[in-house]
Amino acid sequence: MHLLPLSSHTVLCRTGMAGLVALTLLVSSGCAFMQGSASGSAFVARDMRHLRLPAAAGDETVSVAYRSPYAYQEYDRVAGAGRAEAIVLAAHSVNAVFDLASDDLEALTRAWRFNRGGGALRWVDPRHRRLTGTAVVYRRFDHALVDTPTLACVAFIAVWDRASLDPLGRPRRGHVGYMCQPPGQTLTAQQAEQRLRALKHRTPATPGFRIGRSVPSDTDAAPTARGELEAPTGRLWGMPGFPLNRLRQFPLGGGYSSGG
Repeated sequence: MHLLPLSSHTVLCRTGMAGLVALTLLVSSGCAFMQGSASGSAFVARDMRHLRLPAAAGDETVSVAYRSPYAYQEYDRVAGAGRAEAIVLAAHSVNAVFDLASDDLEALTRAWRFNRGGGALRWVDPRHRRLTGTAVVYRRFDHALVDTPTLACVAFIAVWDRASLDPLGRPRRGHVGYMCQPPGQTLTAQQAEQRLRALKHRTPATPGFRIGRSVPSDTDAAPTARGELEAPTGRLWGMPGFPLNRLRQFPLGGGYSSGG
């Protein structure tokens, strides 16, 4: 595992693991960060992740984590016969929330490098569906490129832990991602819901942020999460613009600020 200090107050780290039974993911972003000359560090252990996506033996798994004084983020993916990518967001400051809602599902699904351009994505469900008894909203889609088999996929998003002190009631936690079947396999609504119910959630404490501690660097961390390293080879992975600029802060004394 490697850590990358992006600035005086942020950290990126990357891990690569093959053959895991499960993949996890966590990601969040900040508009405003702690100012100063100190550096920050965070250690991300495997059991600290907040979302586990199913992976089969032999699947390639990649994780990239981001840490600021206000939030923690992680991008993860599973590459095998099928594919999956997701981003999880978790705020850890009392006045930090995310500008994220179920209505963002369509836009964020199209934002993955895998789906960018729109021509390869066709929505199967005419509208969003909610997974009964959960915060998960999903929508199935087909993905096809020229000379490649069509993949049956499901996009999902969930937000929870709404801040009671936030005037807009925005969430402190959330995740967004998609999962695709292997080429040639269908994905009914029932199958999609079964896969979504197989997602495992944990809510451990996020790693501590230490001021003044130096960390090793991994210059490939951010480009890996954004898919910049593989795009020239034709492998479409990552979320351009990672980390997501969705973190907002509100004053504890009242009033409202959209962040910046």
